[in-house]
Amino acid sequence: MPVLPPGLSLKRISVKGRSTRYADLGDGAPLVLLHGIVRSLEDWGQVIEPLSKQYRVLAPDLAGFGFSEGLPSYNLEALAEHVWDFLDALGVSGPVRLVGNSLGGAVTMKAAVQDPDRVERVVLVNSAGFGKSVTVAIRALAIPVIGGKVIKPLLLRPNMRMARAVESSLYRDQRIVTRERVNLGYDLLGQEQAMRASVESGVALGSFFGAAEGWRRELLDGYRPLSHPTLVLWGSHDKILPASHLPNARRELPAARFHLFQRVGHMPMTEVPEQFLAVVGPFLAENADA
Repeated sequence: MPVLPPGLSLKRISVKGRSTRYADLGDGAPLVLLHGIVRSLEDWGQVIEPLSKQYRVLAPDLAGFGFSEGLPSYNLEALAEHVWDFLDALGVSGPVRLVGNSLGGAVTMKAAVQDPDRVERVVLVNSAGFGKSVTVAIRALAIPVIGGKVIKPLLLRPNMRMARAVESSLYRDQRIVTRERVNLGYDLLGQEQAMRASVESGVALGSFFGAAEGWRRELLDGYRPLSHPTLVLWGSHDKILPASHLPNARRELPAARFHLFQRVGHMPMTEVPEQFLAVVGPFLAENADA
């Protein structure tokens, strides 16, 4: 199973002077896909081409992550602002459909709060923001001494065993953990700016005890009043952000719709792309006023 569709050419664009790597496929209404922490646009590789039959799919490496140039700081506000700057650089004025996984889900909600008129509908996939529980590796990043002095140097000296362990943690079905994915994970772990972005994001958003309440409360209180149709998805066997967050999401966003993928991990769009598209496709295609 290839990480990206065969023949897909990735592009780069200067976003306020910073190089951003992205995929751009299709000619329809704009659909923006945002990945998670220490990840890249390749996480959407199994769904970019099918979605491009109806949408112009734009999948960037978030600023500082993957192979995009970094920012001076990595709080949620800055990451979301960079999404809008990226779309401005492409001449996309909206409205757009936003889909975010993990940290990308929190960035998606923050972007909608920042400029609600440019958002049509939202899909949150195993999204950060709905609970305190986070895998211990990400919690460790949130401690300045440990994250900066211990975890970061380790990640800057990655090995294949480490890369395989990271990839394995993302999926219930270990057949997804191919050599190609492990090699990509190894490359991602070796990007110094991505490790800085990960450590600084961790410090901004949490502590060793989990995702901080303050930013989550502010984010959800800002997003809840918006009228954007929202679909919240989760994998039942997520080891990164556990499915126990899903009931919290139901309480926080009572107007949203929800779906739980059974026996699936942190990235259903990669692990069960056909099921993902069967749920997400009809939702994205609905009339914006529905």
